Amino acid sequence: FSYSDCKEVGFVAIFDVEPGEEEKFEKGALKLAANVNALEPGTIFYAPYRGEGGKYYFMERYIDLAARKEHAQHPSILKIFESIISPTLATAPIVVSLDRLCD
Repeated sequence: FSYSDCKEVGFVAIFDVEPGEEEKFEKGALKLAANVNALEPGTIFYAPYRGEGGKYYFMERYIDLAARKEHAQHPSILKIFESIISPTLATAPIVVSLDRLCD
C-alpha cells in the first residue's frame, strides 16, 4: 500500500457506536470498505478498525483530494452509510484530515 506522490491525502474517521449496535455497525463497515475498495480507483487504502468503548476508526488514503471528494459523493457509498452506518451512531462522526509528509 505504498504510494509516493506528495498529492496523497489521508483521513481518519472516528465513529462512536451506540451500545448494542456494534454488530450492525461492523457488518456495515465491512460492506462499506469492500465497496470503496472495489468502486473507487482513487483509493489507496480504506479499512475499518475496532477500538475500545464502542469507538471505531476508518483509516483512509487517497491519491489526491479530488479522489477523496469523489468518495464523499459516491452514490453507492452514501447509500450504505445512510442505511447501515448512520443509524448505529451515538454521535456524528469526526473526520480528521492528514497531509502526507514529503521532502
